[in-house]
Amino acid sequence: MIDKLEFLITLSRERHFGHAAESCGVSQPTFSAGIKQLEDTLGVLLVERGSRFRGFTPEGERVLDWARRIVSDMRAMRQEVDALK
Repeated sequence: MIDKLEFLITLSRERHFGHAAESCGVSQPTFSAGIKQLEDTLGVLLVERGSRFRGFTPEGERVLDWARRIVSDMRAMRQEVDALK
């Protein structure tokens, strides 16, 4: 699930599915499927879709806030664990 949260964060930065997918090192279909899986897991739409990225739903904005915290905490935990090795 962390990878899907990272997808969401990247989408917020890039504002474009194709560019976000490239930034994450995955194909655009894989990226879009990851966002869709996150939506299915949470049971809400996160992204307003059209022929291009339109923005985040209100729920998507809240999840994005949580994603930033969770991913930041995960990175901090990895750094701390690496330092203990």
